[in-house]
Amino acid sequence: MDMPPETEEYIRESIECSLGLQISAKNMQLKLLASEDSRHRLQSQVFHLEDCLRKATRQIELYKRQSLLKTYFEECLCKATCKVEIYKSEASMNAKALKKCVEEKEAASTRFDQLTAHCAKLERECSLYERDLERLMDSLDEAARENEELRARSVDQSQVADLTAQIDLLQKDKENLLVNLSRAEEEVNVLFEENKLMEETNKKLLSLLEKERHQRSDRKNSTNASATGKRKSRLTEGSPTGKTIDFSAGTDLTRPPLSPLRQNSPESRMHKK
Repeated sequence: MDMPPETEEYIRESIECSLGLQISAKNMQLKLLASEDSRHRLQSQVFHLEDCLRKATRQIELYKRQSLLKTYFEECLCKATCKVEIYKSEASMNAKALKKCVEEKEAASTRFDQLTAHCAKLERECSLYERDLERLMDSLDEAARENEELRARSVDQSQVADLTAQIDLLQKDKENLLVNLSRAEEEVNVLFEENKLMEETNKKLLSLLEKERHQRSDRKNSTNASATGKRKSRLTEGSPTGKTIDFSAGTDLTRPPLSPLRQNSPESRMHKK
């Protein structure tokens, strides 16, 4: 059986090497080439394995980074969830505060409307008090004029006593009027100025009445007894004592009076006579 020459050469060299015979230069060169070729192949495998090792190392680092990123993302997600819960809580609190603010605003608006209505009611009351005050002042002035006229005519003692009682009643009416005026001043300060104006008017009227009384006294002294009798009869017919003061005109019957002045009014005293 024929063998390939390479096989025969290999067998022969193996026998010579085992027997310790010297190997030829050609064979040594071939062995060196073969060893170099093996070394190159091994070096290539080493390089390939090193490349694989580096790739595996990079892959491991990548996996580690991905794990760290996943942990970081989970932490960020947890923090974001906490912030969302905080924002929801703050939004709920803000909504409650806004609702409370709206309710307080509505309550304040309702209270303002109530105060406006109450203010309008007080203004109407003050207007009624002012009209009552004007009527009472007119009644007081009329009573003062009656008193002066009755004194000028020198009536008898019974009439003087009656007039004194009327003066006392008028004084009480005046005191009640002052009380009513004080109450009206507490509700609105404008009535105080009106009262001052009315008092000044009262003083002027009293001054005019005083002048008229002096003039009548002078005329009385200058006339004779018959003329005096006629003048007295005319004064008796035109005396204001026969008149009554009507407080019912323009008065709001639904509102109670300021103070009990009806029973002491000149109208009630005229009915008593």
